Amino acid sequence: MAREDEEQYCGGYWDMADDLAEEFDAQEVVPNLYIGSISAANSVSQLKDHNITHILSISTNPPQVKDEFQTLCIHIEDEAKKDISSYFQQCHGFIENGRKLGGILIHCTAGVSRSATVVISYLMSIFFKPFLDCFQYLRKIRPCIQPNHGFINQLISYETQLLKNSIQICNTTPIASAANNNCNIENEKSL
Repeated sequence: MAREDEEQYCGGYWDMADDLAEEFDAQEVVPNLYIGSISAANSVSQLKDHNITHILSISTNPPQVKDEFQTLCIHIEDEAKKDISSYFQQCHGFIENGRKLGGILIHCTAGVSRSATVVISYLMSIFFKPFLDCFQYLRKIRPCIQPNHGFINQLISYETQLLKNSIQICNTTPIASAANNNCNIENEKSL
């Protein structure tokens, strides 16, 4: 792939210098939720233009942002062996708050792996969609996303956990109990 194609493919995150300072390297995923690189987090005027009030930094070297933004920094390396899933709930709460109060940017260094992992986990939790659906949706918006294989495995485990929790919730309601009884009756009839 030629360098020009690479830069167009993912907002040019290889050159996080002057040319990106003018361009906002972030995309809106759902209303009031943006994913991007560290260059987007450092672009104060662009953050204000997009009504972003919260910044979720998932990086070992977060940007030095002004006090005018609410920030949460998750210090984690982009390594397959790191447990990013242990931060999902904390991040989801911060994301919800940010979306309600204006807008939120979720970023890591390049906006490719760590931030994508957290955004995918958030989409899975609010839309009750499987990992692959959320991954493909986010990739349409930001084509360069590529969580590392360890993070992908954690997202797949998270999908299983969400499915298990939703089944437990459904099974505790009176309607679900009646429906399960009817399903059992129908299954017995088909035997």
